[in-house]
Parts: sequence; C-alpha cells; structure tokens
Amino acid sequence: MKTKSILLLSAALTAILAFPVGAQDSLGDMVYQGGYDWLIGKWVATTEEGQKITFELRWVLDRHAVVTTSQIGDMKYQGMIMFIPYREEIIQVGADSQGGAWTGAWRDEYGSAVHRMEQKRPNGETRRMEIVHTRVDADTFKATAYPIDSSGSRASEPWATLTYKRQKADASEAKAADGGAGWSDRTTLGDLLAQYGYEYMIGRWQARDDEAGTAIDVQYKWALDRNAVLVEAKIDRYEYWGMIALAPSGDEVIQFGADNRGGTWKSTWSESYDGAINRHEMLRPDGTRETMEHIYSKIDNDNVSYGLNAGLDWSTIERLSGSVNLSLNQSLATYGVGIPGNQQITLKNLERNRLLSARAQWGLVSLLTLEGTVTHRETSYSADASKPNDLDQDSVSVGLKYRPSGALTLGTALRFTRGSQPGQDFDRRDIDFTANWFATGQSTVNARLSVTQQDFDAGNTGRDISGATGLVAWVYRPTAKLRFATTLSRDTGAESSFYNLLNGQTDGIGDSSRYTNALALTASYEVTAKIRATVAGRYARRSLDNSAGDSGNDATKSLSLSISYEPTRNWLLSCNAARNTRGASQEAIAANLTYRYGSDSYGCTAQFTIQ
Repeated sequence: MKTKSILLLSAALTAILAFPVGAQDSLGDMVYQGGYDWLIGKWVATTEEGQKITFELRWVLDRHAVVTTSQIGDMKYQGMIMFIPYREEIIQVGADSQGGAWTGAWRDEYGSAVHRMEQKRPNGETRRMEIVHTRVDADTFKATAYPIDSSGSRASEPWATLTYKRQKADASEAKAADGGAGWSDRTTLGDLLAQYGYEYMIGRWQARDDEAGTAIDVQYKWALDRNAVLVEAKIDRYEYWGMIALAPSGDEVIQFGADNRGGTWKSTWSESYDGAINRHEMLRPDGTRETMEHIYSKIDNDNVSYGLNAGLDWSTIERLSGSVNLSLNQSLATYGVGIPGNQQITLKNLERNRLLSARAQWGLVSLLTLEGTVTHRETSYSADASKPNDLDQDSVSVGLKYRPSGALTLGTALRFTRGSQPGQDFDRRDIDFTANWFATGQSTVNARLSVTQQDFDAGNTGRDISGATGLVAWVYRPTAKLRFATTLSRDTGAESSFYNLLNGQTDGIGDSSRYTNALALTASYEVTAKIRATVAGRYARRSLDNSAGDSGNDATKSLSLSISYEPTRNWLLSCNAARNTRGASQEAIAANLTYRYGSDSYGCTAQFTIQ
C-alpha cells in the first residue's frame, strides 16, 4: 500500500500524551485475576445442521483490549472488548456484515464467563441474549445461549449449546466472498464513503512531527465486506485501535476504540462544508473525560486539512478553578491574504496554526477574582518563500476581575509577550483593561483597551510600536428573529490573526502587518423557523513594513450573502455569494509588501449533522 505523508490525528493524540498515566488495572489484569486467559485464541464449532462457526479473541494495545471476530456462513462479526476501571465494568461493542450493531458486557458467574449482548438490525429489530462460556479443558469450552425476556431476565431454557475446539495459530481460515447474505437494499458504510468522496482516507498515512520528535502512523482498513473500517494509530509508544461503522438506523456513523493507556473512546462522524467532522469523547481510567473534534478536508491526493479544538475545565473544592485549551488548524493559505516581504504565491502553501493556553483563577472574595493565563501560539507555512513570516510567541498575563453587578464584569491585567520570526525577535508589554457588559436582555458588549509597547531586537527597531490597541464587540438582538453583531478592532497583525482563530476562522488567517484596523458587521434574520438569511461585511486596513525600512498599506473589503434552510435537526442546506477586493498603496506594491486582489465566489452546500 502506498505510504502518504500526513499529520493525521497527531494534534489530538499529542494532546492526550500530555496527561500522566495512573496505576490502574488493565483488561489483561482483570482477565488474569479471573482465570479466563484460556479464552484467548482461535476456536471452531459445528452446529447440528453442520454449519461451521469460527470465533477468535486476541490481545491488542498491550493487553488493554481484546479484538474479537467470528463468522457463521456469510455473516461476519468484529468487535472490541474494553475495561472501564472506575465503573469496574468490562464492555464489548461491535458490528456485523449485515449492518447490525452490537453492544454488551461481560461478567463472572460461578467460574463461567457470561456475555450479555444486544443486536440492533437495520430493519429495526432488536435481539437480546446471554452466552455462558464454560471451560471443559485447555482446548475445549461450551457456549450456551439463552434468550433475554422483556423484563431483562434470562430464560431458564437455552436456545442452543455448542462445543468449541481450539485451533492452531496458523490454521487456515475460510474467506467468504464479498456481498454475502443480508439486507441487499440497505446502504453500507462503503456506499456512504463512496457517495461523499471519502474513500481516499482508506490506506496508511505517515508523518513525523520534527518539533516533538515523534513519528506518526495511522491506518484505515476495510472490514466486514466494507460494512466497517478498522483504525490503528501509533505515536511512538502510544497506540490506539478502533472501528468505524454505520449505525443500524443508517443515519449515524459511529466509532469506538481504546488506547494502551487504559482510555476508551466513542466518536461520531458527520459531513459539513469544510469536510468530514470527527467528534471524540475519551474516558480515562480515573473517570475523567475529554472531548475533541477533527475536521478533515481533502487538499489533494496526498494532503488533508484538519481542525481541532479541545478543552478541559477544572476546579477544586475551594475557590480555585481554570481551564486548558488547545486549538490546531492546517489548511491551504489563502492566496489573497498577501504575505509581506514576498511576491504573490500561487503554488500549494499550507498554513498551520497552533494555540495552547492555560488559565487559572482564584476567587478572593465574592466580587473579586485573581486570574493568570499562559499562552503559546504558532503560525507556520510550508512554502519556502513564506518562511520569513513564520511566527512563534509566548505570553503570560496576571490580573484582577471585579464584578460589581450581575450585568457587569471589569478587569485589569499585565501581559508580557515574547515573539520570534526568522531573523527578528520582539518583546511586547501590555496593560489590559477589559469589560463585559450585559446592557439589556437584548444587548451585550465586550471590550478591551490595552496600553501596548512592542520592541524589536537591534536592526528592526523601525517596527517598534507604542500606543493603544484593543477591540469592542457588540451583539444586539432587537427581536427574537433578528441579530446584529459588530466588531471593531485595532492590533498588530499577529494578535488580529489569532483573534480570528479563536473565533472560528480556520483558513488563511495569517497576518504579519504592523497594525490591522478592522470593522466587521453581520446581520442575520430568521425568515421562518427553518430559513435564515445572513449578510456580512468586513473592512480591514493594514499597515505594512519590512526590515529594510519600506512601508505602505492595503485595505480589504468583503461582502457576503447567504441563505440557509434547515428542514430537520440534522440537515442544513445553504447557498452563499461573496465579493472580496483589496487595494494597496503604490509604496506597498513597489516594496513587494502586498498586491491588489479581487475575487467573486458562490456556492451551495448540504450539511448533515449528528446530534
């Protein structure tokens, strides 16, 4: 299989690697302590009708999980057994080649391993049963299947009892042909991926994060006659194993998995304008949870864009609380953004943005709070011509917040920033004054005014700034159907770009200007309960310069109109049209700081969301 270079899943998994591993019992420990190691292996049985049944259990993820497969005739099953330490529960989830989804749990019953399971079929039927596994000798066990009644009780009489014999590890396995018996008119996961153009993700993807010094290896493989996809991921010693399947109802794509640190994962996939959205919830052995989201967008045959936002809120029994937030994005750099110091770039140029922040606050008294924040930010480009605009900066902020009333919060803070670009470093110092005011039930205002001093190292002092920066954001809802949002900002290009990142813009946000003054207006109106019209406009004027002492400016204007229709909770249909123009001063063009630009765009999208 061809190997492709990609940073797929590295953002999320790198974030998980930051958390310590506790001394928790693994599934391997539980199986060993219960004396059920004998179940691991390959087994075969024959029904009274002479039909062969194969069954296999094998360890994965350093004995933190078991992969189980079985086959009877043309029907195949694949699943995963995992241990939830804080609940002291062993669970199993899986799927079959006929579109069924299975869930269940294991328990000990007088020396026998009991598996209670539930199967949901595409036609809406649900079947529940228990299978009691009883050891006869080292190479034999009996499996007795009992139906479960509507009250949840096990029937006294079994459906059937089968005798399984252990097979040698190298025993050959019969392979059923694709397209086995089942519901022939139903949609499979393979059909869905082909329909929406996501078959390109099947295969092996490799990359290396040179900054972290880690190798990344992710593989997607078809299983169960294209009714499921197996997922294996490795980052050095960290490993993940999971499976993607289509829910029996046919309206949800689900994923479940586990890692070699005792974490269990459940996820969903959905389609959006940006690409495939993969939402995860990871449950650690100690019961804490973390949620995250990836957005996969195809760039070309060997590149995928991604977006990740993950957060963790924490608090103590006293007055101490805080949060940790991570935001990672990769996409094609927007050519129209313009990159100071370079000619217009029209070759493929990937823009990567990373933001990691940690905040802690301590409630001194009921109205006063002490708050500290540490932030790391990066912007980098893949094209060599854009490398001079790479940015790496760290900041620390310490301040007080005062809440004189339920409608008003005031704050002040000292903020220190150290930034670096190729060939030039800078220090920034800010005194921040902030306000968050719920003026009425219809109007909210957020504001920041900063006294800013930014000094570059020797040789670049012409780019030093000293003065006021800040922003004001106002949201006004005159009626239940009408909403206006206005944002006015003045700051350095770096601060403006990361403000865009925090507010959901994930492509083409890089800005290396000395100052960016921007005004953004948005108006949206709910025509009906299902139809919404939105008009948005933005004006941004940038002050540009370089280390040679050249300077100039440009101004970008954008206007867009969109109409969206939401026929159901899950579906959103929308059409939009946009116009973008940029003018630039002759001085800026002559110094190669920017270029004039104009574009018209329009399109329609269909979005399906799993809620």
